Amino acid sequence: ANSPQRPPVEQDFVRDLPHVRWLDYCEIAYFVSHHAARTNMSRVVEILADVTAEQAEAKFRALRAVRPAFVYRRNSSFERPSAAEFLL
Repeated sequence: ANSPQRPPVEQDFVRDLPHVRWLDYCEIAYFVSHHAARTNMSRVVEILADVTAEQAEAKFRALRAVRPAFVYRRNSSFERPSAAEFLL
């Protein structure tokens, strides 16, 4: 559990998400702690507004690369996997 005595770290956010053994969620997403959202959302918005187009495009590229791990598709295979193959 996240202690109010320390700032949150990546493990506080991702420990219960799928594929954490091989997927760095910080490459595909921005995390906002519950505390930050409740107490200082204006600062969160400021930080997100400062994200450059290049930084956003890098996140989108990384997200597209891992999309098959989260999407079910008919006729998938180990060569062209979808979420089912990632569970195996």
